[in-house]
Amino acid sequence: MLRYFISFVGLFITMYCNTALFAQQATKITPIDTLDVAQITFNEKSFDFGQVKEGEKLEHTFVFENKGTTPLVIKQVLTTCGCTVTQWSKTPIQPNEKGEITVKFDTKGKIGEHIKPITVVSNAYTPTAKLFIRTEVLKENQ
Repeated sequence: MLRYFISFVGLFITMYCNTALFAQQATKITPIDTLDVAQITFNEKSFDFGQVKEGEKLEHTFVFENKGTTPLVIKQVLTTCGCTVTQWSKTPIQPNEKGEITVKFDTKGKIGEHIKPITVVSNAYTPTAKLFIRTEVLKENQ
């Protein structure tokens, strides 16, 4: 019986110490607005071109701002196919400055509804962001 009591006390002390340590570490977490990081925010994260005729070349520019405290660097902007091409600000975007990502979509041979994701990879606190373009491509004779 004494053996069970000692085991129980040991388990209780271990759990109490772990809980106290976790609580101490949790109080050390710094809110994001006080961290020295870049933060990317977009005016819009999706754009709908509506209905367009096959063969049109569509273009839209997404505007973003660095709301962080260090320069923002766009490392990559990824698309899912060769029909979608991107251009972006290659120089670091300073805090409170704006940059642009231009997306071009070639509708040649792309009949029907299309939703194209664009993945932005940066040095921001949240390192990836998703943008979307949408369109419905109609046959040229419609």
